Amino acid sequence: MGTIRTGSIGAVHEENTKEAQPFSTTATATTNHHKQQLDAGALFVLKSKGSWWHSGYHLTTSIVAPPLLSLPFAFASLGWTAGVLSLVIGAVVTFYSYNLISLVLEHHAELGHRHLRFRDMAYDILGPRWSKYYVGPIQFMVCYGAVVGQCLLGGQCLKAIYMLWNPNGTMKLYEFVIIFGVLMLILAQIPSFHSLRHINLISLVLCLLYSACATAASIYIGNSSKGPHKNYSLSSNDETRIFGIFNAMAIIATTYGNGIIPEIQATLAPPVKGKMFKGLCVCYTVVIVTFFSVAVSGYWAFGNESAGLILSNFIDHDGNPLVPRWFIMMINIFTILQLSAVAVVYLQPTNEVLERSFADPTSSEFSARNVIPRVISRSISVIFATTIAAMLPFFGDINAMIGAFGFLPLDFVLPVVFYNLTFNPSKRSPLFWLNSSIAVIFSAVGVTAAVAAVRQISLDAKTYKLEAIVRAESFKIETEREMMIRVETNGGARATLAPPVKGLCVCYTVVTVTFFSVAVSGYWAFGNESASLILSAVAVVYLQPINEILERTFADPTSSEFSARNVVPRVISRSISVILAITIAAMLPFFGDINAMIGVFGFLPLDFVLPAVFYNLTFKPSKRSPLFWLNSSIAVIFSAVGVTAAVAAVRQISLDDADL
Repeated sequence: MGTIRTGSIGAVHEENTKEAQPFSTTATATTNHHKQQLDAGALFVLKSKGSWWHSGYHLTTSIVAPPLLSLPFAFASLGWTAGVLSLVIGAVVTFYSYNLISLVLEHHAELGHRHLRFRDMAYDILGPRWSKYYVGPIQFMVCYGAVVGQCLLGGQCLKAIYMLWNPNGTMKLYEFVIIFGVLMLILAQIPSFHSLRHINLISLVLCLLYSACATAASIYIGNSSKGPHKNYSLSSNDETRIFGIFNAMAIIATTYGNGIIPEIQATLAPPVKGKMFKGLCVCYTVVIVTFFSVAVSGYWAFGNESAGLILSNFIDHDGNPLVPRWFIMMINIFTILQLSAVAVVYLQPTNEVLERSFADPTSSEFSARNVIPRVISRSISVIFATTIAAMLPFFGDINAMIGAFGFLPLDFVLPVVFYNLTFNPSKRSPLFWLNSSIAVIFSAVGVTAAVAAVRQISLDAKTYKLEAIVRAESFKIETEREMMIRVETNGGARATLAPPVKGLCVCYTVVTVTFFSVAVSGYWAFGNESASLILSAVAVVYLQPINEILERTFADPTSSEFSARNVVPRVISRSISVILAITIAAMLPFFGDINAMIGVFGFLPLDFVLPAVFYNLTFKPSKRSPLFWLNSSIAVIFSAVGVTAAVAAVRQISLDDADL
């Protein structure tokens, strides 16, 4: 097994190929030794049988996808110089980052411990908590969010075809999303990632076809008299312009985003050395051809009127096509077909989790024991994604939000962090500081882009109407461990851990008197004109868990509580947290809707779902007992309510934001 010089990226790819033979034997032995220990997800979904060509197909499908049709929309917020520069930087940084993460994976494979999943890498490099609470959830959100985005875009393309041939048609967007979801139900049953290699080769051809068609259509419209007046000026409103820039950066990050590099590399047959680099070269050849042609031609033709999906610009405001109908139909068909492939690729991490949870690795992959739960679980996941897509019909903004919350950390930040922690380049080397700079810069961009993406969704959401609004209730119970009530014992302090039954009785006496009296009297007096806020909340109480984290991070427990060593960081850190809260409050000044969103994302799981789950896991009541099924029903019902209420809360914020 060869050694790897720290600080040299090229050295890893240039090592003597003669070392591949002993590695092959070692890898095979290691694989055989661990095969029985693999869970069903790794065994059935992430089969290691592919070649570097196959990795190129998988990479191209996951990166060169229909979201690239949003690039002219991003340029509309950036202008020519910043737009082209951002596209170039995105290409360079992501190619570099994906290469780094591939090198880290190869290094661990040579050491006899091959990582098959992103969270496995995080577990070994960052620790179990980072894997369980950050990388795993972020990757799942990104991949499942991408599936939702593809379902939504597929529905939009189907509707575009329908409106071309039936301009007065009455079918709604959500109906076309459901039709695309039916196609996804079938494709989702393809058993493994490796099984997609032929589909992804077709996907590569399709992305070249619709990119060429979109470019040709943009040039044709831009040169015709039917095209719009070209205006490349940016917004004169400072707030709109600044938020637009970061929203555009999030869109570009999403377009270059992948999020499943380890899972793609897991499909390669050992030895894996150098194969991923070749696959990346294939992928980025296609990236350069498609991304730049679509972005430049689309923005040149439509300027700051570029739509969230450039295909929308091929029809004027009166519904008349600006290019032949058959041409628009052909582009949409190519797009729909590739969308189905992209969605299936991004379903693989979800499929792996479902397979690991419900399949039996000791049974045959195609036994009834494994096929039945596979079909049921994958079908439910697709139905759920389709439902969310039908409720959030603004693709460009969903694209930006996925990029801000997921692809930026996974594809721009973590790869360079993993490389630095694995190979430990000298802190005096340019490589160390290059990687550190990328991590810091794109972390800052990610935070700002997340705010910009949510804001853009709020602005666009007022155009659409959800079928129902579900608002989270504001029943909030703080856990006794987080109340920071101190009891002096033996000269020290400890948290009160006794069940606060009497305290709950006192609390709910007040709850009964206040909640019902205020709710009934307020609604009776004001009806549906009731305002969002009648009484103010005590924010200091809810600052305590944050204060505890800040204290644990910056304070020294060996020093006095009121020593300068502890007081100075306490004042600074708590002040920053309050300033940040005030800044966010100034940007989102509608308390009732913030209350609903907090209830959805926090209090519903903490106070409705987890208590029932904790009780069942702790006391293990019989599965035949009413108590078990009562608790399970509460957990399932309020989880479903939480998902629906999340969408409703964001929508309500958007509606109120438009009135401010």
